Amino acid sequence: MIDPWNELDRAKPRDMLMTDYIGECLMLVKQFCRSVNAIVIIVAHPTKAIAANGGRVVSLADIEGSMNWFNKCDNGLIVVRESGANAAKVISAKVREIGAGKVGSCHFTVDPLTGKFSAQYGSDSDAIKF
Repeated sequence: MIDPWNELDRAKPRDMLMTDYIGECLMLVKQFCRSVNAIVIIVAHPTKAIAANGGRVVSLADIEGSMNWFNKCDNGLIVVRESGANAAKVISAKVREIGAGKVGSCHFTVDPLTGKFSAQYGSDSDAIKF
């Protein structure tokens, strides 16, 4: 797990666009995964401007640096935490391969002491305002 992406020390060539650099890095990570039959999870955050916008839920296209975060991911999850609440919404925004999941969302309560997410079964989707 790489958490968070923006904390990695990067050696981006000066003349390379950030979107091209991120695309190349993601390609190399995917090649590594295929070669050793592994899974790599990358945690990337939205731009500060989008994160500060309380009016809408962020999307994979809002991640800092590049649209490649949406284009190149196999499974894209978005975790939305309401400030000051012990609730979270996890959105499965992209699933590339059949059988690897499905697009949708789930609501969770979050234990403030342990950080453990517990599913809210049968919860009213309007009970938590996201």
